Amino acid sequence: RPLPKSLRKRLAFFAFVTMDEPAMLAHWVAWYEALGVDLRSPARTRVWVHVPRGEAGAPRAKATMAVLARVAGVNATETYSSPVKQALANAFMDSLPRDALLVYPDSDEFFAYPCDVEAVVARDGAVHGHMVERIAANWEFRDVVAPGAGAP
Repeated sequence: RPLPKSLRKRLAFFAFVTMDEPAMLAHWVAWYEALGVDLRSPARTRVWVHVPRGEAGAPRAKATMAVLARVAGVNATETYSSPVKQALANAFMDSLPRDALLVYPDSDEFFAYPCDVEAVVARDGAVHGHMVERIAANWEFRDVVAPGAGAP
C-alpha cells in the first residue's frame, strides 16, 4: 500500500548498493516504487552503486545499471566503505528541505510502515522501526529471481 500523499511529497531516497544481486535489486526498486517513493526525482533521489575498478563492463554491472535505469540520481563509485557512505548520505541530506523525510535502506532492506504512519510522523517527526531477518528453517537462501520471472 502506498504511503499517504502528504508524506510522499516530502520523501527523499538515499542508498548505497552493490552489484551483487541485480535480481534482488529489481524487487527492491519495485518495492519502493509501490510505496510511492518517487525514484525518478533527481532532486530527491541518490543511489550510489559500488562498481569495483575494472568491473564497469562486467555482466553484473550492466544488469545492475539496467535495473536502475528508471531511477534518477544514480552514480557509480569504485570505493565502498562506511565513511564514504556516511559522507555521501550527509551531503545529500544537506541538500534537502528541512521537512524532508529520508528513506535510507540498504539494498536488502524492504521497509514497511504502520497504518497510522501520518500520526506517527506528526507526533514524533520520524518513523521508528524494527528489523526482521529472513532466515529459512533449513538455513539455506534460495537464489532470488527478477519480478515476474517465476521461482528457480
